[in-house]
Amino acid sequence: EEGRPETPPPASPPTARESSEEAEDCAAGVISSILEAVEAAAAAEAALASSGPWPQLGPSLVGLDLSLWHQPEGYEGRWREANVVDHQRDCSAGQWDAHRVEYLATGEREWVFLRDEKLEWRLARPSTPAPADSVVDAEPANERGTPRDYSGCVGCRIGVWWKDDERFYYGEIGAHDPRARRQDVWYDDGQKEWLDLNAERVDFKGRGEQVAAQRTQGSSLLVEVECNGLVGHLSMSTLHHPRRISFLGAYLDPSDFVALCGRGFAPDEWRHHVLVAGTGKELGEWLEEQERAVPGHRRRHQYGQFAAPEGRQARRTRERRRGRAGK
Repeated sequence: EEGRPETPPPASPPTARESSEEAEDCAAGVISSILEAVEAAAAAEAALASSGPWPQLGPSLVGLDLSLWHQPEGYEGRWREANVVDHQRDCSAGQWDAHRVEYLATGEREWVFLRDEKLEWRLARPSTPAPADSVVDAEPANERGTPRDYSGCVGCRIGVWWKDDERFYYGEIGAHDPRARRQDVWYDDGQKEWLDLNAERVDFKGRGEQVAAQRTQGSSLLVEVECNGLVGHLSMSTLHHPRRISFLGAYLDPSDFVALCGRGFAPDEWRHHVLVAGTGKELGEWLEEQERAVPGHRRRHQYGQFAAPEGRQARRTRERRRGRAGK
């Protein structure tokens, strides 16, 4: 009819090929977004790890005890016992981390930059449950309602049950993160992963001579060290964080470990400030003795020299995050 607009012809439905291409483009976009997010997270983690100990450990120091040196002008100096109760990132001071401390004698609180203070850490060495015999869990500790305290278990021998393989895989606990409540397990074949061991079925073997024979390497990959009250574990592995100190879930350069000790400790003098626990020897002297006593000492801790257990080569930790701890 005259005056009526023409009706456009109906759009033809998309072909199967066009629908498939559209779905592929959508999937590619999602994958690209995921990869970008993963890369950004990795870059942020790398930047944090390279920025020194304070950004890495600022929040983790909350709850620790220490003594701070106070010497007001015209008065005799004295130590004041305190507890770290809070933390914040102070952007106005070049991203330094400030901590709030509470003095035990008076209850007074104040914000301080611990890196500028003369201090002594008063860390109670955690008791390590290291039984003489192996303790095999029939079920994860969380399911029993009796979670194990892993705060003092860095360097301990552990087996983690893999349900699909119906066997334990063994290694050492390389780090303990008290805030995330997880542990970094270094397996004998070189793989490593962060786990909440209380959510796993484990064969806990502790540390010491009673488990030395069970280690492929014959000795622990982690050596306990201390500096001004701080206790950490030096990695002697050439594969996992070599010559780094495991402390509160982070792997620190020895100089950064010393930097946590406050004013009066020179980070570049870590060879003299850090002591090997139980020996009283300076770390630099102890390392030199190890090199003289066992040429290539560090190389013998290279996991790659040892054959992986039968059937282990195909195991990929990232594929079995769930459903592993079953009976």
